[in-house]
Amino acid sequence: MIIKIRKRDGRIVRFNPDKINNAIEKALIAVGRTHQKSDEVTNLVLENLDIIFKDKIPSVEDIQDEVEKALIKLNYPDVAKAYILYRDERTKIRESNTRLMKTFYDISINKEIENQLTPYNTIFKYGLEGVKEFNKIFVLNPKHNKAHEEGLIHIHNLEYLNSGINSSHIDLSKVISTNRLTLNKLDDYMNLILDLSINLKQEESLGPTFYKIDDDLESIVKYTFKDIYKEKFKEKIKSFNVEYKLDELNLKTLSLSNDNINKDLSINPLIKPHLKHFINIYDDAKKKLKDIMLNSFNSLFTNLKNLIKDPNYIVYFSLGTNLTYEGKLIQSLIIKSLNKEFIKYPIKIIYKLMDNINLLSNDPNYNIFVESINLVKHNLISYAFLNTSYNKDKIVSYNDKERIDNQNLLSKNLLTNSLINLSTTTINLVKIALLTKEYNKFLKHLDGVLDLVFEQLKERLLIISEQNEKTYPNLIKNNVWFNHLNEEIKNLIIKSSNLTIGLSGVDEVLNYFNQADGFDLINHIKTKIDNENEKTKLSYVLKETNDSKVNLRFIKTDKDKFGLIEKLTDKDNYNNIFRLDNNLEELLEKVNQIKKTFQLYNGGHSLNISINKESFNNKIISDLIEKINQLEIGLLNISII
Repeated sequence: MIIKIRKRDGRIVRFNPDKINNAIEKALIAVGRTHQKSDEVTNLVLENLDIIFKDKIPSVEDIQDEVEKALIKLNYPDVAKAYILYRDERTKIRESNTRLMKTFYDISINKEIENQLTPYNTIFKYGLEGVKEFNKIFVLNPKHNKAHEEGLIHIHNLEYLNSGINSSHIDLSKVISTNRLTLNKLDDYMNLILDLSINLKQEESLGPTFYKIDDDLESIVKYTFKDIYKEKFKEKIKSFNVEYKLDELNLKTLSLSNDNINKDLSINPLIKPHLKHFINIYDDAKKKLKDIMLNSFNSLFTNLKNLIKDPNYIVYFSLGTNLTYEGKLIQSLIIKSLNKEFIKYPIKIIYKLMDNINLLSNDPNYNIFVESINLVKHNLISYAFLNTSYNKDKIVSYNDKERIDNQNLLSKNLLTNSLINLSTTTINLVKIALLTKEYNKFLKHLDGVLDLVFEQLKERLLIISEQNEKTYPNLIKNNVWFNHLNEEIKNLIIKSSNLTIGLSGVDEVLNYFNQADGFDLINHIKTKIDNENEKTKLSYVLKETNDSKVNLRFIKTDKDKFGLIEKLTDKDNYNNIFRLDNNLEELLEKVNQIKKTFQLYNGGHSLNISINKESFNNKIISDLIEKINQLEIGLLNISII
């Protein structure tokens, strides 16, 4: 007769058969049967346990297994099903609580984030982890959760699994026009950007991109400058009691780069006697405009810092392609505002370099480029190269003032050029290599993992489609800002959004299998993705993951399971970061060897380079960017270590 059992935590305790009987009674009642039958089932369970565990101590799971067998043997399949469901539910709750408490404990003893845990941040961090654990247990498909927990894949932003989209790109001008907003001051624009950024936190997990901010602000800068000039001019006219009205034609042509109005004033007989008092109005107006712009940007960035508490939520501003005087002034003052002191802003600048001319000292953009380099030290900037084939296809020429606004909401062209990233899942290539050890077997196993990820991302899409939200802002490139969508349009837009498949451990796997470069491997993956897109009419895209936390998680799970394996786990991290020491040419040669794979990453590819802080200076960054620009790289991230 059984006297003791082993609990899940390893403790040995006295066996109580009444607990078996109570659980069976609950299962019988759940399906509408009389609970008197519970004794019959319990007796059979006890008989079997005495035979099977005559010389050893059973575990809780062993006993539950025997209950299921007894119910089926006594022809209670419906009761067995109810018991299995009850058992599974209890397991989920128990595992969730255990993992959640462990996560909370890890947060509380993490010295790296100890100083960040203000009361608000503590609640926010614990809340996100609680939602993440709930989603793993109760929302995510069990087999997808299993692959995630084992470190075979990483499902990004699990805490937002059933709530909203990852990110969107905002055409600020279209927001204003389609919502019929009247904004007369630069501060109105800053408040709109702030409102959009904060409100989008309700729907996005990663933060929006204002993807042509210098274009969007150009007109208000022109308007503000003219307004300042007119006010200053009126003050002077009034002080000298001169009857003179500014010529409307002159006002129309007045701009930051055109001071022809001073030439007209110099020959006007009414103004000429007081010319020295009027001649400086133009320069004074420019100075005041710069002060207003800088104060507006300072206010915006400070408010974003104070109001955005989520460390994963970053607001991106891409600029650099507007070559007007106003556009360059916007770029310069945004960079100057962020450079004023070191603050950890929830902001990232994507500075677009159109071609090599930006890097020459005689180019008007050169000073702005030099100012931008200092932001590298604070991880506030990345560089995009518009002369690459990838960016030529993907990035609109924002200086094209003749672009056509297509308001057809169901246009195939618009829907297939969505700038939404709905969800991202990364594959751990190293774990697949460790499981297979041969390249052909590796590719076959990889195909199976890709099928799993296709399925998981599609399920994520369906979860979003079934939500009740009616607001999906700026989901479509260039043209449309939606405040309210009907269900048909919403679902079409969501279906056209990107489902991103990330790769981790590319370099490690190539070295392990002695592959010369990654073209064959990436082409194999890209071909399978293209075939899946053709079959499903969805938009799976491929990119290389540069999320250091994800790569660190993967290498930890692999080391725990496989130990130190040469060329794979014998390092601190899986990463695609190139190290620049003193030899720039050697670095460029390494990058050049793999550049032909970049065009295959249709979800975007970024080159990540780290530089020792002792080696950092403007010249080395300038030389690096100029050389990288010649290699058809889409985006460059530079980190200082």
